[in-house]
Amino acid sequence: MARGSEAHLFVTDDGQYLLQGKAIGLPELDDALQALKAAQPDVELHLVGSSKVTYEQVPPAMRLVQKHGLAKIGVFAGDPPDLDPVP
Repeated sequence: MARGSEAHLFVTDDGQYLLQGKAIGLPELDDALQALKAAQPDVELHLVGSSKVTYEQVPPAMRLVQKHGLAKIGVFAGDPPDLDPVP
């Protein structure tokens, strides 16, 4: 986790999800958020949508955050981190 109990979920321009900087599909995000909550019940999740992302691409992630009871949530607009190319 970045800075203790803080996690970052980005929604990119094209609607892809990045959890802690790693690309993840919506089904895998469901499992990952469940595991995150189990491992760190007080984690603070920062949901960051790209300034170019459409509104329709954010609610699926918000529903999963809600489903798993992540209560400390910050919602922001911004750019995702640079990704390292896959070897």
